[in-house]
Amino acid sequence: MKFSAREDIEAPLADVWPAITDFGRFERQVLRRGADVERLDAGPMPGVGNEWHLRFDFRGKERKMKALITRFEPETALELACTGSGMEGTVTAEVLPLAKQRTRLFVEVDFVPKTIAARVLIQTMRLARSNMSQRFKSRVSSFARDIEDRVGAQPSLARRGSAG
Repeated sequence: MKFSAREDIEAPLADVWPAITDFGRFERQVLRRGADVERLDAGPMPGVGNEWHLRFDFRGKERKMKALITRFEPETALELACTGSGMEGTVTAEVLPLAKQRTRLFVEVDFVPKTIAARVLIQTMRLARSNMSQRFKSRVSSFARDIEDRVGAQPSLARRGSAG
């Protein structure tokens, strides 16, 4: 099952990339949503080999997942390999500078079932695909707007030009 979203962010790549790799912030968000997250590597810098164990409830059942950064290209792309609960998948985030103050973010999540129980879970997700896809796109959009809001504290050329 694959979900993808693309967002254009009114912020320079130099501000977008650090937000994408702010894993401490993501860990806190996961904890606030009721999941458990444990970082396994000790390295403070993001990169290949960073690893997490997650435990969360989904569709009325506890799920366990391991996430490992398998690809890390600074200011370009990040890929996590995820395994657990009978599934394997990848989460990919790619960024592309469109202009000095505009960056495109592309996020893709792709999971493949490896057990019969996981196949049943994926099948139920397929039935709600449009709703889940919309929720995924909404979360990515919200993340993009959050980055813009954080960067927006700095005066932009457009605001200075219109104040004039």
